Amino acid sequence: MPDKRETTSAVINNIQSLSRSELQRLVQELEAARARLADENHRFRQFYQRTPVGYVTTDDAGIILEANPRFAEMIHADINDVVGAPLARFVSEESQTIYQVHRDMLLAQRAAQCMEIRFLRSKQPGSTFVAQLESTLMQSTASQGPQYLNVVTDNTECAEVEERLLQSEERFRVALRGSPVVVYSQDTDLRYTWVYNTQNNLAKILGKRDQDILEDQEEAAHLTSLKQKVLETGQTLRTQLRLHADGQARFFDLTIDPRFDGNHDVIGIVGANLDITDYKDIEFAERQHRRLAEALSTSALALNSTLDQSQVLDEILGGVGRVVPHTMANIMLVNGRTVFVSRSYQPGDGSYQDTGVRLTRFDIDQVPTLQQMMTTHEVVILNDLRSVQNAWNAVLEVEHIQSYTGAPLVVQDMVLGFINLYSEAPQRYRSTHQHHLKGFAAQAALAIHNAQLHQRAKELAAIEERQRLARDLHDAVSQSLFASRILPESLPAIWQQKPERIPEHLDKLILLNQSALAEMRILLLELRPEQLLKMSLREALHKLTEAVRGRRQMELSVHCDDSSDIPTDIAVTVYRIAQEALNNVAKHSFATQCEVILRADHQRLMLSVGDNGNGFDPDNTGAGIGLSSMRERAAAIDATIDIQSQIGQGTRISLIWYW
Repeated sequence: MPDKRETTSAVINNIQSLSRSELQRLVQELEAARARLADENHRFRQFYQRTPVGYVTTDDAGIILEANPRFAEMIHADINDVVGAPLARFVSEESQTIYQVHRDMLLAQRAAQCMEIRFLRSKQPGSTFVAQLESTLMQSTASQGPQYLNVVTDNTECAEVEERLLQSEERFRVALRGSPVVVYSQDTDLRYTWVYNTQNNLAKILGKRDQDILEDQEEAAHLTSLKQKVLETGQTLRTQLRLHADGQARFFDLTIDPRFDGNHDVIGIVGANLDITDYKDIEFAERQHRRLAEALSTSALALNSTLDQSQVLDEILGGVGRVVPHTMANIMLVNGRTVFVSRSYQPGDGSYQDTGVRLTRFDIDQVPTLQQMMTTHEVVILNDLRSVQNAWNAVLEVEHIQSYTGAPLVVQDMVLGFINLYSEAPQRYRSTHQHHLKGFAAQAALAIHNAQLHQRAKELAAIEERQRLARDLHDAVSQSLFASRILPESLPAIWQQKPERIPEHLDKLILLNQSALAEMRILLLELRPEQLLKMSLREALHKLTEAVRGRRQMELSVHCDDSSDIPTDIAVTVYRIAQEALNNVAKHSFATQCEVILRADHQRLMLSVGDNGNGFDPDNTGAGIGLSSMRERAAAIDATIDIQSQIGQGTRISLIWYW
């Protein structure tokens, strides 16, 4: 047997051999574990540094022991300013109480706590953000004491989305509450399964179809066909419909969407009906007002384009149809209590004539409607003429007329007349027509008033002109008659002293009498201007020159072509210009020679009045010698007038008028 000592030694050697091998293995495993730990620690640090959430390690007092860059980035602070500071420093004032409760529960329960906290952004005073703070006990050692891991997740975007969602839902609820929008859902059988914001009893709607609810079955069938189309196509449909409810037509803007299940099969529809009746009414009213404004603008331009009363009346009757529809229209003007039918018009034939007029002149008391407008100055509407048919029939043929509206033509509280519109349609006129006609009548009245003032101004100017010329002629006649009276008284003395000069003085007496007679005739023409219209221009010019010849001892020659074809208004204007020119020759020129030429052919008419008198400077001469009057008269007939004169060189006035 081996020695016991040897055996023991062998065992020890084996144990030592095994221990070294095991130790080497254990060392290798430890090194591998350390390497893995270092790798894990590196990856953890990478995650810690780059994670999208903030990590903050705090102690029992809430002092920050460590924080990752993301947290510093969240609060817009440097990492060095964060470590060592209390976490509460970065909590907003409004969240301080919540944060303190959070810490108290964490310290008391030593269990994870989670709350929503609002943090400050250090470099942006007043700026905050919402974050979720999750805190948990991390470790507790005798050397370091308890430490807490705080995870800060920025919830700003989520909070904003949630806030917007809540606001959107609230707005939707507010918008639907009391709004003209009805939201509903229907199944594939188009029975109502849910309705919101309806004014009707839900019991009358739920489980029913449109055919069971709507009054008009044609409208119900059309609406059903639209919804059926959405069920078949799976596509949204939007349209506008007119539907009758409670006996009234209303307009709706419809949006119909398909409803799908998880397999994308259509299981019904959801819809929104917006009542747009008020919008349609406003749209219609706006369209009507725009048409009225355009019509009034067009009429105003037309009415202001002329001051001739006849043209103004025609424009009024032609334009009122753009404002108020009618079958027949007329304008009646008032003079005291007497009414004159001045114009009648029928839009159908476009003629201005006395259509259907029985009386063109009558007393206003014969027609109560006109008397009412004269008193009230307001528009009248009669949609049934039977009550006043007899009164109107005495003036107009209105047996076929069923509706009437009329407006007084008022300017400065004075009624100039009436514009009357008649329609064969019953119940034709409404308050809108009344409003439109009132606006048009105000424009028409002003246009008529301006035309009347213009006519009166023209008449007054003509009267003043005739009176001025008459005064000049009266002075000339008086001078001629005075000379004719004095000259015979001197003849006996001349007979005694120089009998050979008697014939000369007798010739002078004859000339004075002829001049006085010619001037008297011209004076009568001024007092009775209608006589001038009966003469030809050539005849009138000869009479005019005869009168001037006697007033001044000068050679006066007249050369006139036949002027019988010249329009009367042109002839009168040319005569007045010649009269003014010859009056200037007689009064101002001291001429010894004067020439009047009238040339007329099929293209033009030319008048020339020239003298060899003192002349004048046309640029420095005032209106006293009638130059402006001659120019205005020439412009009135679209003629050109040329006034040539120099001091000491005489004057020539030339007028040309083209046919």
